[in-house]
Amino acid sequence: METLITLIFLAVCIVPIPLGIIKAKKKGRSPHWMWLGIIPLWGLIVCIVMFLIPGLKRCTKCGEKNKLYSRTCQRCNVAFDQNTTQNTIMEQNKSEQYRPLQNTMHKETPQQIIRRVLTIASVIAAFIFVIFMLVQVLLKNSSTYKMAIEELTNNPIANELTGGSIKQRGFIFGSTRTSGASGEADLRFNISSANGDFIIFAAGVLEFGEWRLTGLYAVNEEQGRNSIIPGHFPFEGSWYGVDDDGDEMTFVFSSYDWEISWPGTVYEKYSGSYTWSGNTVTLISEDGLAGQVVISEDNLTGNIAEVTFTLTRW
Repeated sequence: METLITLIFLAVCIVPIPLGIIKAKKKGRSPHWMWLGIIPLWGLIVCIVMFLIPGLKRCTKCGEKNKLYSRTCQRCNVAFDQNTTQNTIMEQNKSEQYRPLQNTMHKETPQQIIRRVLTIASVIAAFIFVIFMLVQVLLKNSSTYKMAIEELTNNPIANELTGGSIKQRGFIFGSTRTSGASGEADLRFNISSANGDFIIFAAGVLEFGEWRLTGLYAVNEEQGRNSIIPGHFPFEGSWYGVDDDGDEMTFVFSSYDWEISWPGTVYEKYSGSYTWSGNTVTLISEDGLAGQVVISEDNLTGNIAEVTFTLTRW
């Protein structure tokens, strides 16, 4: 990732500076404009301008720089030799065919103006497209995106929701910001799966130099909004207490699963997966044990197998 960022920085911010200096000298323009390259991306912009603008020619008498098609010097009014002017034009535009110089040759025709405007617009559009694609590469190589794809692929809840066989499509939108060993990222992208198309929202934070997911949601027209990474929610931990019958009970939420220790009952040791919405967590078990718990501050209340309980975080 760091190598990719370095290469993009060199291609966008550093390489255009010497190219712009060379082109400016060839066209008789001041290469000092490339000092703007110390500002990120300005070097690329000035380099593009140097390739688009016409060249200048210097008066041999007073040294004034004049437009390429000028017939007389704008300072001392000395007449330029027609053959010299024609040769200068041919040297700077070898790929084009020129008509004999006329008195109005220094004026651009409407067609030339339109062509120049379209050329500049095309270059600007290409520049914006290149920057956009570079951003796409950066987002796709971000830790948050990679962790989100890994969760969508391996998380059992995600597999149940999507039906597996996910494929990211379209563009990635969002932002990622870092400052030293901390940062945050918010991404949105689309996936297609066996159960239809989903919009994925992923959030991550960088703490002490390590990225972790803080939220991963899938939105579908039929299924609505679903949390598919329940292990990263604010209620992860352990609760302890007794049920209404006086039996001790320990409830633990881990990365993907819940586990209950309930001595003295048929559910002495059970576990499963879960989904959540707000403060309500829905429990899922392969053995058929299912229920809901509500978590409020440090308390967990719920009902499993028609037995209610209130536990305290510990």
